[in-house]
Amino acid sequence: MSDFVSPLIRIDSEKQAVWVKTEANAGVVAEAIAAQWLVNQGWTILHHRWHCRWGEIDLVAHPSQLTLSPVQPKIRTFNQSDLDVTESLVFVEVKARSRGNWDADGLLSITPAKQAKLWKAAELFLSKFPDFAQCPCRFDVILIQQRRSPHSSSLPSAQALLTTPNLENSMIPVPSAIQLGSWTSVGQSTFRLERHLHHAFEHNG
Repeated sequence: MSDFVSPLIRIDSEKQAVWVKTEANAGVVAEAIAAQWLVNQGWTILHHRWHCRWGEIDLVAHPSQLTLSPVQPKIRTFNQSDLDVTESLVFVEVKARSRGNWDADGLLSITPAKQAKLWKAAELFLSKFPDFAQCPCRFDVILIQQRRSPHSSSLPSAQALLTTPNLENSMIPVPSAIQLGSWTSVGQSTFRLERHLHHAFEHNG
């Protein structure tokens, strides 16, 4: 059974497996690929598309070994570059673009105004989940390219059906061997994880 379920993706951290809705658009598939990438590195996905009045946070994750002690001071620190990556709560912005785009694979779309909204959304997330307010936090950006793969099918393969017999609602597995710079097929499209930017931006407000 999956330990994380949203309307669009499912994640089993024990099996390090991610599934995505068959009819999901490219943006959702890119977020599932990003989730698989994080899970492979030992991160636990807490939320997918967490929504508030300031907008949406694509993924919220933390290292699986993270423990929260009530005796620790609840000090919130964003984007401290000297912090170990494994100590942080991470808010992830995922950008999916087709090849030949004009905004650096989506990086240029994360304007100061967009950053300010993400900051406010993260602050609201921590107010809603105060147990995490003691964690040092950071903002990451994952950039993914997408291209149409005309010979692939939107339906699960026979092998996928054999290996995931208990999945419901037409979900297909995301390939587990996600690597930076390598193409991988999901449904009708092929994707490549271009960059994972740690501490992608600071709060200037």
